Amino acid sequence: MSSITGKEYLLEKIFSSEFSYKIPAGQRPYSWEEKNAEDLFEDLYDFFVNNPPTNNLSVDNYYFLGSIVITKKNANNPESEIMDGQQRLTSLTILLSVIAAYFDDFYQTSCYNFIWESGFAFTANSVSAPRLTMRSQDQKFFEENIQKRLPGKKKLAALEKFVCGTNTLETEAQMHIRANCGVFMKKIRETFGTGSGQNFQVDVNRLKNFCTFLMTRCYLVVVATDDSDTSYRVFTVINARGMNLSSADLIKANIIGKMPPSEQRAYADKWENLEIKATRQGFGDIFKHMRMVFIKRKAQGTLLKEFNNFVIPQIKFIAKDLKIHPSIYFIVNLLEPFTNAYVLIKSLSYSSINHSTAAEINNFLMWLNKIDNEDWMPATMKFFVDKTGDTNYVRWFVQKMERLSAFMHITSRNANQRIDRYKKLLEEMEQNPNHNLANPLKSVELSDEEKKIFLDALGGEIYRLTSRRRSYVILRLDSFVASGQILDYNPQILSIEHVLPQTVNPGSQWEKWWPDYAERDNWIHRIANLVPLTRRQNSAAQNYDFDKKKFAYFSRGGTISYPLTTQVVSQRVWTPEVVQARQKNILDIFRKNWDL
Repeated sequence: MSSITGKEYLLEKIFSSEFSYKIPAGQRPYSWEEKNAEDLFEDLYDFFVNNPPTNNLSVDNYYFLGSIVITKKNANNPESEIMDGQQRLTSLTILLSVIAAYFDDFYQTSCYNFIWESGFAFTANSVSAPRLTMRSQDQKFFEENIQKRLPGKKKLAALEKFVCGTNTLETEAQMHIRANCGVFMKKIRETFGTGSGQNFQVDVNRLKNFCTFLMTRCYLVVVATDDSDTSYRVFTVINARGMNLSSADLIKANIIGKMPPSEQRAYADKWENLEIKATRQGFGDIFKHMRMVFIKRKAQGTLLKEFNNFVIPQIKFIAKDLKIHPSIYFIVNLLEPFTNAYVLIKSLSYSSINHSTAAEINNFLMWLNKIDNEDWMPATMKFFVDKTGDTNYVRWFVQKMERLSAFMHITSRNANQRIDRYKKLLEEMEQNPNHNLANPLKSVELSDEEKKIFLDALGGEIYRLTSRRRSYVILRLDSFVASGQILDYNPQILSIEHVLPQTVNPGSQWEKWWPDYAERDNWIHRIANLVPLTRRQNSAAQNYDFDKKKFAYFSRGGTISYPLTTQVVSQRVWTPEVVQARQKNILDIFRKNWDL
């Protein structure tokens, strides 16, 4: 039976020859942001200032840094794999490196002993090695910039040059390392600095006291097991509730940890490269979408729990039938193609020898990405994974999917309704894996009843929709009017304005054209009376008479960005008859372009 021990260690023991930490290939990269580093330093400094040492130190005089989980197969061997705690150990190493840079000679050497095991001369077992070894992608960078010792002020100059660097770094972890090194340098100057200008200097004696506090009055609880499976279980229990790690991190630890040791490095690198490609936020979304592809229902528990209970068993079943290791099957046959599909969809980067069709596909993807939810994404990712090489079928699918998603977006379908609708599509994909353009998916189509509901909504009071919905409707209409011309629709500078104003002044031209209040009220918020503008104009101009409004309000400066607005400016009058005819024309445009 595996052993589990838990013991308190002061940092002087944590960073000593008792431990040699290695971050396994399956672990997530260093991801602490500047706010995390600031919080760590400020908490430590506040405790240092408010709890000075006394002759009789009690438990209240010690600062608890939390717990870490390691796999230590031999209690007499310092080699330890970090299952949980690398963010704190890495950040503390960076902090120690910064502190050491302000010392000379003896104190600098003493400080560096916590960063690097120098070994002893003239002994058979002399080992010179870092206390903490990061993942292979980042260790050389970490060693060169953080762990490397330089004498005297050369180290401080090197760190200052490092944090001010503007060169592009290879990984997100390296960016965080550089940023947090800068945070610690800034904090030390702020808290231990004296004087100003040329007289500025760091109070080295106070900094020595702070370093002594760190090493002799700050401690961690080390939970050690003698095998990685037990470490993983402990680590999952500790992290699953607080979710300091993402669900993708926890899933990764499980999947990589179950692989043969000889395979772990290569597949952990592949995993890491996929995460970099998708970004950390995007990678988390990919796992949520994959969960939907497999489970086909609204989430009823945490992503980690549902992945472990429902997705992993299915993967094991499939992999067993194919006689392949389930972890390898997951990474090669699922994670990689789904990540590629996600990145393609989000970056609008579909390519084909048929360039015009590829451009159309990317245009439909652009509009899908403007929907205010991503419930459409799992089925779309699944389609691209299976059929991405069939360009004509891909074009057919994304056109239908954009229409279906727009229908649910504009008619305000709730999350349950959307998920039920996309579930049917996923089920059909599973039941008919050989679907193609000659035998296409039926569930992506709108029914006759849905088309009627859609047209009724488009003909209704569009302005009363939520801001995102009405913007989608009017910008999509504008794109249809643009006849295929791909415009840059930026919602940040969009304003939807009424032509017939909401307030009609007595005796105005508007009152003469629209004398019937009920008729005005009926048409005021419909799409025929709405135009998109690129900026919010002076609100006083909204009630101008039509001629003045066209040129002083809709086309100030002589520039009109939207074809819909150009149409309005070309009108001589804006009477009920004009608006009614325009409404009919607009609905005909929707009918044609959305095949309603």
